[in-house]
Amino acid sequence: MAAVQGFSSNMASGSGRAGIYPHRYYLNPILVRRILFIQELAIIFNRMKMRPLLFLLIVFVFFSESCKKPGCIGNAGPVSSQQRPLQPFQRLILEDNIDLELIQADTTKIEIIAPENIIPNIQTIMVGDELTISNDTECRWLRNTSEKIKARLYFKNFEKFDYNGSGNVSNTDTIKLNALYIKSDKGAGTIELTLEAAYTWTELFIENANLILHGSSNGCYTFTNPRAQTDMSDFKVKDMDIIYSGLADTHIWVTDKLNATIRYKGNVYYKGDPVITGTEFYSSGRLFKIP
Repeated sequence: MAAVQGFSSNMASGSGRAGIYPHRYYLNPILVRRILFIQELAIIFNRMKMRPLLFLLIVFVFFSESCKKPGCIGNAGPVSSQQRPLQPFQRLILEDNIDLELIQADTTKIEIIAPENIIPNIQTIMVGDELTISNDTECRWLRNTSEKIKARLYFKNFEKFDYNGSGNVSNTDTIKLNALYIKSDKGAGTIELTLEAAYTWTELFIENANLILHGSSNGCYTFTNPRAQTDMSDFKVKDMDIIYSGLADTHIWVTDKLNATIRYKGNVYYKGDPVITGTEFYSSGRLFKIP
């Protein structure tokens, strides 16, 4: 295999973002204040030699107040399902630990599959043409990690997907769209989709999302941060503009034109016979043609 030559620079520019990595899990600020207050009470009670039973009663009251939502504490119940009608949307925002299956159909609705006491906490909120799916359980750090939440989303069409969760995203059959923009600011799971789109735009920022695409697109722009991974070896693209900052290697399939900027150690391996319209290298990663 032969490396495609280019030029290097001391400074990268373009789609990269700077910032502090967000914590994926966090405590509710109200709950934190109550925990600190309980710690102070424990010190006072110890000094006053008050009965442990009274102290435990106060702790129970405080935590019960913090965990009002169904499924926050106690048994999550058997797995159940609930269907909800939805209005058509153009932007989809996915948060938290929800596995999502995308199904292109003539109607717009969602089916939630989860323990029955958790289902009321799964929010499906429409604001204008934006649909946000999230898990509103406040005490997730107390829950059993084996409890799974899955959503089946039926839709006609949408254009933008904001992935900020830790669940996996998949689809049944091929999704046919005019254009699709996939953006991950803090996603930490796997998106694996089969598409037929006139244009595809993907940007993976900050966290360690994994993007796998199948199908085809006339045009594709893609940006990948150092922690994320992409695989487009089964995604046939006519014209591609790739900015790759990954640590691991990636594979793409391009037929007509390819412009590649490689910013870090990961190599970009491409198949097809595109015209290389430009290359830029900022570290040890290179562009290689494979059969």
